[in-house]
Amino acid sequence: MKKVITLMFVAITSIYLQGCASGATSAGMTSAKTYMTSNNPFAQQISVDAVDGGSWTNPIWVSKVGNKDMQEAVKASLKNNGLLANGNGAYILKPTIKDVDQPIFGASFTVNADVQYVLKEAASGKVVLSKTLKSSHKATMSDSFFGVKRMRIANEGAIRNNIDLLLQQITEPYNK
Repeated sequence: MKKVITLMFVAITSIYLQGCASGATSAGMTSAKTYMTSNNPFAQQISVDAVDGGSWTNPIWVSKVGNKDMQEAVKASLKNNGLLANGNGAYILKPTIKDVDQPIFGASFTVNADVQYVLKEAASGKVVLSKTLKSSHKATMSDSFFGVKRMRIANEGAIRNNIDLLLQQITEPYNK
């Protein structure tokens, strides 16, 4: 009986020390890189449509990437690069999370993210860019001792890296 109580105490303490899962934050997913140049035709012309494919984070389970948080991260990243329109833009960007592949357990977590981006002219609906971009990010014990936080860091990094790839796609042809 004493052994069972001790095991229950250890299990409850472990759960308490790990904390609750929290979803990936928009700040953690926002790109800090600058790719924009002054001769880009998309400058201050892109509006961001609602993100599809994300998941709600259950605090007692594992961190996920939410639609609203990713939408805010995409907007902030575009704004940091001078691409976000004030109001309705001439172009509409539609991000869709296709897959966020997370490990089940481990000392380090590598999350892989596949996001489809469709950029259309607002007036005509003509597709200017349609790409599914793949990215990943590895979070280790040095990032956080707690598994739930490490998973959130890996999620945020994978989406941030994905947004970086999007920014490169939009700006690269005009950086020459």
